[in-house]
Amino acid sequence: MAFNRGFLAALVSFLVLTTANLGAAKALTQGVFAHYMVGTVYEDHAHQDIKDASAMGLDGFALNIGDPSQTFVRQTLNYMFDHARDNYPDFKLFISMDLWAAGSAKKGLDDFDDLLRDYMGHAAYYKGPNGYPFISSFADGGVHNTTWMDWRNKWANEIYFVPDFDGSKGYYLSDPGWWEYWGDVVDGIFSWESTWPLRGHTDTSSWKNESYVREGAFSNEKAYMMGLSMLQYENSNDGPESHYIGNIWPEQNNETDPTRYATQADFPHNGIRPLLSSFISSYKAGKEIMEPPTGEDAVGALWYKSIHSSTVCPDTDALISKKPDGYSAASDVLTWAVIVSSIGGPYSIRGFSGGQELQTFYLTAGYNFGTFSSLQEGDQRMELLDASGNVVMAASGGRCVTSTCPDGIYNLNPQILELTMDTSEKTCNEPITDMYPPISTAATWGTRLFSFNKCTPGMKSDIQRAYEDFHRLTDQNGVGDKIDWSSAAALEFLAPPAHTLLHELLHIHLVADSENDTPNPDIYDLSINWRQYRLDGDPIVHEERAYGPMRSDNLAYFALAQWVRAKNGYYPYLPVIRNQELTRNPAVPGGRVAYDTEGGDLVIGVADDDEEVDNLSLCSDYDDLAYDGTEIAHESLNLTALIDLSAYPTAYQEELAEFLEMYDALGDDE
Repeated sequence: MAFNRGFLAALVSFLVLTTANLGAAKALTQGVFAHYMVGTVYEDHAHQDIKDASAMGLDGFALNIGDPSQTFVRQTLNYMFDHARDNYPDFKLFISMDLWAAGSAKKGLDDFDDLLRDYMGHAAYYKGPNGYPFISSFADGGVHNTTWMDWRNKWANEIYFVPDFDGSKGYYLSDPGWWEYWGDVVDGIFSWESTWPLRGHTDTSSWKNESYVREGAFSNEKAYMMGLSMLQYENSNDGPESHYIGNIWPEQNNETDPTRYATQADFPHNGIRPLLSSFISSYKAGKEIMEPPTGEDAVGALWYKSIHSSTVCPDTDALISKKPDGYSAASDVLTWAVIVSSIGGPYSIRGFSGGQELQTFYLTAGYNFGTFSSLQEGDQRMELLDASGNVVMAASGGRCVTSTCPDGIYNLNPQILELTMDTSEKTCNEPITDMYPPISTAATWGTRLFSFNKCTPGMKSDIQRAYEDFHRLTDQNGVGDKIDWSSAAALEFLAPPAHTLLHELLHIHLVADSENDTPNPDIYDLSINWRQYRLDGDPIVHEERAYGPMRSDNLAYFALAQWVRAKNGYYPYLPVIRNQELTRNPAVPGGRVAYDTEGGDLVIGVADDDEEVDNLSLCSDYDDLAYDGTEIAHESLNLTALIDLSAYPTAYQEELAEFLEMYDALGDDE
């Protein structure tokens, strides 16, 4: 089944704002905002959300807030508002008061006052056509129009208010009585429940009739903001749902049951973004025929549910094990949407499911959509063909379709495969079975992947924090990629990486060409002797082996160092190591290590009698045995000095000098 339309009828859970031309003083306004559920999010993740959304062409976020008293609300808003102002000045944010959720939290309209007062004046806050801060709401809070008017007057009527009051009588018929009652309260209206079919239905005729609402708004000289499904930018406090296009960050959705349904690793929806970008640009430009980005032949996506309708999941007393409402409406098909350019072509697409070729559809310029029948187990694939029948783009990969129940639930969250220039045959990802085994066979003392069986509340929270810290550290810029090898953290913990690898490789006889000590000698670690000066008694002589650092430890320390650097603004060069004359009772302040040479040996001085530099572990288990099993007589090296600072990169030296200047200015108690 295939269709072509010049306008994307319903694809994303965006809020599309349109104001009628209300006279010369009010110009036509068109904007596209993503619904953003405010929850716990790390600062770099909040910044990434803004970056991704701006790249799509979105005008901003409608920040849905249910309980304004939660500490994460202000923290998240601070992350977003300042970053948008400083880096994406055209990207705006506005507060949407979720009075439905606020009621559950025993919060009301007035509880949002402090939040609005603190952020409405921010440079990144979105202004309505009248130049005043734009505010939205979900539900009317069960209060009368007079209460809302008192609230408006609290702001001296200097706001632009566009709520969702679709639960009020007469709303969907745009009854004149409704406008008489609410008209002075609102500057515009929007409907959330218009964004998807009625539960259990598949046809758009079952949608609530929004045309009355839209025309009623325009006839009363009000703005109209339309919600579009199926996707919203990010969902945090409702738990993972299928209508998201942003990242699912682990710091909010980290419980077992939500992660059955959606994680960024297993259910990314990034592949839908190019389609949405084309819609946004076409809508704001007033085009009737959608176009892919300039220079591209097409954009598109293929999406499907990864279980069959015949799938039977374990039935328990838990609600999560039941089939979701409307489950019978889900068909075993692959859904697709493709926007092709008016230049070039003609183009066609063909689908494959489980290795079986399905239908081929011929496309026209603009937006095309439809379904392939029928969904088979295994790989799913869509190909875009040029006029000569050559495959020029493809969508493949994703999760394999199965008739089993790998998540332990009836999971209808779609797999979304982006149409890209990569036409290679990609194998689908087999879902991990038994990831959530029954409690009777679940791992004990486990993690969130295998339930927290037998974990105390404190243990559970520790495990969750460990997961969160792991993501926080590894998701840093300059850790997962684009490492600055001249940075202090890299030099301290990773450098020189080539030396580390070479060191370990040379222990392998084949690499060192030292089989049976011929022609080269076996390469083992060198013993290093150094002395540690003590406050009382004679210096302690240490013997250690030079060895290549363990890469996992180095990477962990490197990530931690980068985190500290990002928070403090500098790398802490601790302990500070300086060459100074050592006396029998060296007075070395805490945090500093003094060293000197004595009798040709390197001598280390520390601050107190109990402090020692830990001995390094041996590099390997065979260090004391040669290839033939005989004992090795290790050579020894006496350290006489540390490497000169001039051997380090200039950037490292400059940063160290700045740190030492700051450090030396501190008192001992600091």
